[in-house]
Amino acid sequence: MKKILKNFFIMVWFISFTASVHAQNTSLGKLNDEVITLYHQERYTEAAKVAEKALKVAEKSLGPEHLQVATFQNNLAIVYYAQGKYAEAGTLYNRALSITEKALGPTHPRVVTVLESMAECYRKLGRGGEAEILERQARVIRSTKDKSPQPLKPLKTTFTVQAGSFNDLSRAKDLERRLDKKGYNAHITLSGLKEGKLYKVYIGKFADREKAEILSEKIKKTEDLHTFVTLW
Repeated sequence: MKKILKNFFIMVWFISFTASVHAQNTSLGKLNDEVITLYHQERYTEAAKVAEKALKVAEKSLGPEHLQVATFQNNLAIVYYAQGKYAEAGTLYNRALSITEKALGPTHPRVVTVLESMAECYRKLGRGGEAEILERQARVIRSTKDKSPQPLKPLKTTFTVQAGSFNDLSRAKDLERRLDKKGYNAHITLSGLKEGKLYKVYIGKFADREKAEILSEKIKKTEDLHTFVTLW
């Protein structure tokens, strides 16, 4: 049922601008129609090629900041997501979000659509903290009674240091024990249940990103680990 609803939702997004696209540019309209057809036939490789071409044509003919360009970015992101290219899809959703917010305001329903799609990509990538923030933003917009665009209140963020990511739980536990012996508050989280398990080792939680960066740099030097700061 979830997949059916998602596909219906995707169709709504795909066709939301089709009439106006046809009116402005017949070539774009035909490309858009072709992407829809190929997507629903699950011919994702072909759909991606056509969607990439459509986006280039849209950017050239309409300008890179045009609202309809965001639609074609979203179309391509949907196809990339179906191919398992979550990072590429997330990047496109981010670009579409920027254009949509500027064109329609930060509380428009289409902004919610992009936020929730981005959150799905981030969860697939194991970036649960960032996904949660996007989902909270979407909930805030949905719950607001004032339909006029209003700036969102800043959301509290928590940062952590990622020290490692493993397919093998035993390797993750080895690193966790090693860091615990050195006095670091290490812990393991599991992500990617459907696509393959990933055991990620994190260190600490920080309200201040700067403190997390200091710890990350320290561990890089003393433990020879490729650490980086991420949202918790």
